[in-house]
Amino acid sequence: MSNSRLSIRGAAAAPLFLTFLLVTGAGALEGQVRPGSWELGFAVGSANIDSNDEDFDLDFRAELRGGYQVGDRFQIEVQLLRADALFDAELNAAMLNGVVRLGPRRTFEPYLLFGLGTYDLEDFTIFGTAPEVSEDGLAYQIGLGSRIYLGDEERMALRLEVSSLWLDFDVLNQDRFTSLTGGLSWNFGGR
Repeated sequence: MSNSRLSIRGAAAAPLFLTFLLVTGAGALEGQVRPGSWELGFAVGSANIDSNDEDFDLDFRAELRGGYQVGDRFQIEVQLLRADALFDAELNAAMLNGVVRLGPRRTFEPYLLFGLGTYDLEDFTIFGTAPEVSEDGLAYQIGLGSRIYLGDEERMALRLEVSSLWLDFDVLNQDRFTSLTGGLSWNFGGR
């Protein structure tokens, strides 16, 4: 077996092995989100730029999240996201979010998210008629979502979310990215 085949197989197997370790983590994981617990997750989805004139669809949005449960209903999380657009724009953002659970702890757990962070928007054009614009600055976010816990021990959750990300930037009245994402998260520790 050649080294290139081995490295390709190893690269493909690494995410599966990591998922296996996270799910079967021999006592390191706890059920649901508890005070003092950590949450790691990822999500993918789509987004669009909202405008007063029209909407421009984005192809793809991906994000990584890591959070810490401060109290029974409040979590602080760091979110790194990237969205690529049909018109060759690229949005990268790093957000610090507050997540507030709505209602009692249960298998279906709705939440409200609000955040503040920074963004970097590269190669933004409007149908090729304007010169490319690259900007960075402050970003604000609000979202509504739900964790749906899976399995008997509820260590893993399906996370569905709709959110709006406002940029401190305005080109032709376009400064908000609305997204629909879905992903998985895992919980560790807790009191």
